Amino acid sequence: MTTEELAKRRAWAAIHFGDMNLTDEELKTATYMPSENFSDGWDKGAEWAFSSLWKDPKDELPEKEEWVYACICRMDNSIKYMFEVRHEGNGIFEDEDGFKRDCISYWMRVPDTPKLNPEKEER
Repeated sequence: MTTEELAKRRAWAAIHFGDMNLTDEELKTATYMPSENFSDGWDKGAEWAFSSLWKDPKDELPEKEEWVYACICRMDNSIKYMFEVRHEGNGIFEDEDGFKRDCISYWMRVPDTPKLNPEKEER
């Protein structure tokens, strides 16, 4: 770790923890220190959050009659098709045209829509 990187970490620790007395070794090994690029942590967290939204139907199925987003993937796990389907039960899904789909790669619950004007709903 360069002197400049240690100085950045020392300044970060002083600002966030009020600790000016960390040794160089403590600064090098501290797990609470940020990456040199703060967006790395954001990107990794966002990647994890989005990846955890998709469920494997072999591990978990939606409630019966629940509408979900579903995708069928290629062998390299890239998405080939994505659509909204209703779970009929036993891993069988049906799209809005009545087409049965039993080869779903992943599914995800449809998120709630945001309330744009909650003050109007109170009346």
